[in-house]
Amino acid sequence: KNYRNYSVFDKLKEQPDRCLMLLNILPCWIMTPDDVARLFPCQAGLFDVVIIDEASQCDLPSMTPVLYRAKKAVIAGDSKQMQAQRFAFTANQVAAQAWTQNNLGRFGLGAFLNPTSSDLLQLASIRMDEEAFLDEHYRSLPSIIQFSNHTWYGDRLRLMRGPDDKRYGDPDSAPIVLHRVEGEVEPNTQENALEAEALVMWLAEMVQNPGYSNASFGVICLFEQQVRLVSDLVSEHISEEDRLEHQLVVVNPDGFQGDERDVILYSLSFDAKGMTRAQLSARQAEREHIQGMLNVAFTRARDEMHIFYSADIEEFSTASGTGKIRDWLTYCAQESERIHSNQESRPEEEKCQSLFEAEVLTALREKNVKVFSQYPSCGYFIDLVAELNGKRLAIECDGELYHLDEHGQLKAEDIYRQEVLERAGWEVLRIPYRSWRENRSQSIERILDRLRPSEPEEGSAIPDNSIDPALPPQTILLKDNYELSIIEALKSGLWSENMVYTFARQELGYSRLGSRIKQDLNRAVKRLKDRGIIRVEDKEFFLASEEARQAHYSTRNSR
Repeated sequence: KNYRNYSVFDKLKEQPDRCLMLLNILPCWIMTPDDVARLFPCQAGLFDVVIIDEASQCDLPSMTPVLYRAKKAVIAGDSKQMQAQRFAFTANQVAAQAWTQNNLGRFGLGAFLNPTSSDLLQLASIRMDEEAFLDEHYRSLPSIIQFSNHTWYGDRLRLMRGPDDKRYGDPDSAPIVLHRVEGEVEPNTQENALEAEALVMWLAEMVQNPGYSNASFGVICLFEQQVRLVSDLVSEHISEEDRLEHQLVVVNPDGFQGDERDVILYSLSFDAKGMTRAQLSARQAEREHIQGMLNVAFTRARDEMHIFYSADIEEFSTASGTGKIRDWLTYCAQESERIHSNQESRPEEEKCQSLFEAEVLTALREKNVKVFSQYPSCGYFIDLVAELNGKRLAIECDGELYHLDEHGQLKAEDIYRQEVLERAGWEVLRIPYRSWRENRSQSIERILDRLRPSEPEEGSAIPDNSIDPALPPQTILLKDNYELSIIEALKSGLWSENMVYTFARQELGYSRLGSRIKQDLNRAVKRLKDRGIIRVEDKEFFLASEEARQAHYSTRNSR
């Protein structure tokens, strides 16, 4: 961004060897398309890999110099969002003129290379060597994203947040709230003053609500004139300090591609009186870029949506009686009513799919643990979710018939399922039926171990046979740093052998987990287990007692 530095890069362009030197020192660069041309020589294969995001917004003339500099390209984008026609770096008129003047059509390149009708994502979808559908959605609560998931993605998205993963406001409040306003549009305008005022007053209250103290806010208006009206009211009623603190923006849907906020408020303006149906129909036409705009508009919120509207939902249709805005409002009304309904849910015991699950649920409740059965998350149903002291744990009850293969190993689909849940932030504990049958109390203790606070508490005694009298009280003397690194891994909340050994390897300063290092760690685990400091079950490690959890640890070398 500092123009005084441009001369440095100009010299690099003339000296390719020095440019390669720079890339060896700083191999990863994050730039706009303009920066690529400004900073680096136009040399084929200058970069090993170029990654281009939001490719549906990238026109071909602007991206050609970027791709020329790449040996390989990774093109990321969403064909269901806004297209390059709205965001071209190169004007369509200029691109069309260049295409014609150079008679590029004579090469038989086809419409997919015509810069006026194709974008980089469309080209990549034709010329790609490999394609991956990114199906995990982390941004929004399920009720917020589900309409777009069904309408534009054919229910292919895996929703990675849980339905009660609400982070702001009242945890029991609905993620979708509709506000019916008796507003009217000023004749010959798109401005609905009453609707704008109702929205801004509601927003001003939320900004002052402690439940939203760290939340970000956005306002989306369907029409540009309403954007200006709401912006003026926001400036009057909300201080600049609050606007900055909450990252508040007021935009139309075009201005929100690639962005998101915790809470989004919508002003739809349309009143079925002063505004013509044609104006509304233009904002929900069945054209690709219009549908992409609506998809963007409906999916920007993480936690809450507040929708202000001034006409009956049925009125939000096109002349043909259809329309995605009307469909979205209908969905939002049904979802809001469903969340607010007072229907009593089935008892958790009745949701259990096996006697094994029911037995674990009952045993945990006897320990005053709150338990949910068949909890929906990531497109799956977790067998049991245990909650204690604000901490949650996903429990998978592995019956031998359905979860183990012919070799007695966990089936591949269960391993993948656990990986998905862990990517969504779940801590997963598996309870094999064989372990449950042999020692139920030990299985319950494993669960309680995970739910206990990880921070050590003061004032607990350690058994005499574990204490070195030359050390301060509550300190256990360990043989070496291998043992200490394992204990530190467990105190950090890790439990599986792979995670514990990886942590220990890093603490010990080794670059990789070779066979010798693993043997030394295995010996350290055995010593800790023999001393009763840790216990091991199914390649999962736990501190063996409350005293062991609360102790301090040292080695002779660290004294």
